Amino acid sequence: MYPSGNIAFLHTCYAKIVVDFEVGHCYISSMNSGRKRKGRADRTHIIYALEINGKSYIGLTFLRDRSVKKSMHYRIKQHFYNATVRGYDWSLSKEIRRLDSVEDIGYKVLAKVRGKIDAHDVERQFIDELKPELNSDVRPQKK
Repeated sequence: MYPSGNIAFLHTCYAKIVVDFEVGHCYISSMNSGRKRKGRADRTHIIYALEINGKSYIGLTFLRDRSVKKSMHYRIKQHFYNATVRGYDWSLSKEIRRLDSVEDIGYKVLAKVRGKIDAHDVERQFIDELKPELNSDVRPQKK
């Protein structure tokens, strides 16, 4: 036991606290030490369907900043860039090049799935079931 009136510290924090008086925020400098956390292996993925000139495509992307809309806009811009700038020769890219702008691409979220392996399995199920015209990869689902 500790003598009365004394406080025992089991853990001492040596973080330097920095206060920004202009904005009134407080920062703990030890948190900005430059070390990065290990990324999650079970991040959330989005399975989506694109609608282009009456034809469909089913794809997969990961959820960015907990925003489905932001994730989808980013992924659609990637598809558009790959088709117009990089000149990919996929069915999807050929159909995108027939469009006037990226805004002509419609999308629908089919599912949100936790974990990469599960997400790929669900994407494959949607492709097998809906048979989209623009998906180049037509491998059957793994058993």
